[in-house]
Amino acid sequence: MDLLGDNHKKLGINIDAITSIRELRKTYHYFSHPGKIGFDMLRSFKNPGEIFLDGCFDPGKLKLYKIELDNRNYLTQKIPQVLDWVIENVETLE
Repeated sequence: MDLLGDNHKKLGINIDAITSIRELRKTYHYFSHPGKIGFDMLRSFKNPGEIFLDGCFDPGKLKLYKIELDNRNYLTQKIPQVLDWVIENVETLE
């Protein structure tokens, strides 16, 4: 991300987009393993001390579910813009 940020003008990338991606990355572990939200999914918020070994719904985690879905939705909306940019600029990125 630092290299992309340093070269955003040359590449024609909006610095706000890079800032948004940096913020979203804070939600996840550096090596793409689950971060705080992922680990919190293993424990019950509604019934403290209870853990989950498989998928389930915990009403106590509605705020976390919303954060996760909002982040995924945001990224999904940006993918077409990224692909359009790559298609338009692939020949100039030597």
